Amino acid sequence: MDDDADAVDVLEEIIDLLAGTAGASELKQLEKLIEQYAYDEAIDIAKAMLEKLA
Repeated sequence: MDDDADAVDVLEEIIDLLAGTAGASELKQLEKLIEQYAYDEAIDIAKAMLEKLA
């Protein structure tokens, strides 16, 4: 099992489910960063999204 590929697949499913919502663009940005192996930047986006939810 390839965990990295699985994570991207799950993220794509979430993006599809949330299409048209306020967080959709941030999720697309997160996906792009993960695909580019820019994990530090991806973590920053994920943290900012979590702060908005809190």
